[in-house]
Amino acid sequence: MLFYIGAACSNLGDVIAGIGFLLVVYQTTKSSEQTTGVAIAETLPYILFGLIGGAVSDFLSRRKLMLTLDFLRGLLQIATFVLFNLGHLPYVLILAIVFCIQSAGCFFNPTQNTLLPQLVQADQLTTANALVNISTSSMSILAPLVTAVLLLYGGIGTFFAFDAASYFVSTLCLWSLRSYLQEEYDDQEDTFVQSKKASTVLLRKQIRAIPQRIWKFACFTTSHSQLLTLFITTFLVVLFNTWAWQVGLLLKAETIIPNGKQLYTSLLAVYAVISILTNVIIPQYWKRLSLTHYLLGSVTWGFGIFALGFVYSLPLLFMCVAIVGIGLPFGSQSRVFLLQTEVPKEMRGQGFSFAAVLLYFSNLLSLSLFGWLSTRVSLSLLLRIEGGGIISVAICIILWTYQQSVPTRFHRRKRRVSTL
Repeated sequence: MLFYIGAACSNLGDVIAGIGFLLVVYQTTKSSEQTTGVAIAETLPYILFGLIGGAVSDFLSRRKLMLTLDFLRGLLQIATFVLFNLGHLPYVLILAIVFCIQSAGCFFNPTQNTLLPQLVQADQLTTANALVNISTSSMSILAPLVTAVLLLYGGIGTFFAFDAASYFVSTLCLWSLRSYLQEEYDDQEDTFVQSKKASTVLLRKQIRAIPQRIWKFACFTTSHSQLLTLFITTFLVVLFNTWAWQVGLLLKAETIIPNGKQLYTSLLAVYAVISILTNVIIPQYWKRLSLTHYLLGSVTWGFGIFALGFVYSLPLLFMCVAIVGIGLPFGSQSRVFLLQTEVPKEMRGQGFSFAAVLLYFSNLLSLSLFGWLSTRVSLSLLLRIEGGGIISVAICIILWTYQQSVPTRFHRRKRRVSTL
């Protein structure tokens, strides 16, 4: 429970602070270009440090690393709050703060995903992942309400104070987790303490070995067909999904009613509710998830995106969003479960960080490519292309994996017959 409370508070604070930085920049500059610069400063660290963050999380104490990062981010947000109220928060400093906070996230996020298997038994991992997804979806519903309250009663500056408080709550929760860690992972905590007390030689050696660790993980991935297929599929389905979900859905809402932004917010709220219900149901029927589950989830949410290209009424629009709300968390949970179970524990941080880097590259490519196509192709046709692309990729991978498994089953059956 401490883990979920800390994760929820940290996630809510991240969302609120992100909105706060954007509002501060737009309020002071009235420039869309400089506001875009904040968004770039939030994304750039994951491309630069994503792989390094995963490698570091694999040889340091995960709990202590997360605790330290959240504590430092809390102090940084307190400083931001003070500087904002003193009127000494220039644009360049805002970019530097955003860059530092997101750089810490490059190390924090993969560590958070790899810490969870240390807190629960293997047969409870699907339920634990579902609870994490539920907390994330709940924050998506709560964030707009908190934002409205903070703007009404406190102003933009309170966004940073709220974020600092959320980081300190997360720090307190992580501090209290030591006694709950599984015994088989206690050695990692002890090794970290011993290396600090003895000298920094071992730590420097481990840091110098980061490129070797990354190369070792790359070799492991290429030799592991299921993981390689997972990463390739993730890149392709996200490529077809990002623009459709982040931009296409908003444009679709604008074409249906005049006040499209309010409808868009309502659609996201419906998605969050359906996502929570899906995450509650999944552990009741599946204790283990596989690549097939991930692909079936992709087909489901791809169908929801594809159908958006044909609907022009509110009930059908909400129905399409609900379909995405079923398929997307199902695929997301399957991906996380595969990374937690198929990647060796000494490489799990790199597994999650590599997946994150893929996602950011795919997001950037999707927004660029389909943003350019949106000026030349109608919205409805573009949504059909993107939804159809997700479905096609998932079905092709399903057929390919089935074809690959047929000879294996045939040879196994042949060996059993020969032994008889």
